[in-house]
Amino acid sequence: MKNRIQITAEQLLREAKEKQLEYVAPPPKQKISDPEELAEYRMKKRKEMEDAIRKNRQKMVNWVKYAHWEESQQEIQRKKIFTIDNTFEFFFVF
Repeated sequence: MKNRIQITAEQLLREAKEKQLEYVAPPPKQKISDPEELAEYRMKKRKEMEDAIRKNRQKMVNWVKYAHWEESQQEIQRKKIFTIDNTFEFFFVF
């Protein structure tokens, strides 16, 4: 016969409260009010994405996310060449 574990209501509530404390709220949405702030935001975002790519060059999801984000910025004059291990080369024009 299996041993059954009984949990008190107090223990359940305590564990639920601990789980709530572990939750970290996402940062608030950023509102950009001038071109200087926009440039700063873009630079920060590009650095984050490029760091993620440097961390794991083989993970194509990071490359695709970066390309989609660049495309969403609508800077048509920007060009990026992404090379993976001198084997594959991606050329994105945004």
